[in-house]
Amino acid sequence: MSLPLLRAVLLAALSLVAVPARAQLPGADVDDRPDPATVCHVGVYRLDDGSWIDVAPLPERGLRWRRLDGSTARMTLSADGQWVSTLGSTRRVEGPQPQLGACDENRIVFDGHAGARIVLHSRETTFTSRDGIRLNGRLILPPGDAPAPIMIEVHGSEGSNALDFNAFQRFAPASGVGVFVYAKRGSGGSEGGYTQDFHLLAED
Repeated sequence: MSLPLLRAVLLAALSLVAVPARAQLPGADVDDRPDPATVCHVGVYRLDDGSWIDVAPLPERGLRWRRLDGSTARMTLSADGQWVSTLGSTRRVEGPQPQLGACDENRIVFDGHAGARIVLHSRETTFTSRDGIRLNGRLILPPGDAPAPIMIEVHGSEGSNALDFNAFQRFAPASGVGVFVYAKRGSGGSEGGYTQDFHLLAED
């Protein structure tokens, strides 16, 4: 093998090692926003047995419910106005079939238990990164006026923004812990370009 060809092969091999693999193309779903027709149902609901269920938006049509035991299902609205749950991330109609009230009713019926939306205190805000990029954030506090600890919800490097699609911003406040969540740069209305550069995301 000639020296120039050997050098080219080595450089190609080094480039494969130096560049981390990406789970998706940059910006693949960075512009996704919740379906405006169903976003009114998003929230955490206290059931009459004392447990609670979270209803989160999806980037496409529909919603997703989650329980603390890890059970979850996608919810879509059928032609006759009934919500249909498909187990996990499958298309199998299986398990509890929760039904939501009208947008202004703030209620749910899950597996025979009636529930009402828990009112969480939420405030939209912005802050500036070290390099001058404006990022959108949200502070969510538990019900009541008592002092509460606050955690920062750190997003992943995927394209979807935590401000819209991260359900844990409601899990903790429902259990008495406040949360500050924000949309990483280039997503959810935050300035800057979408990136999977962990060092830059960590600085933000």
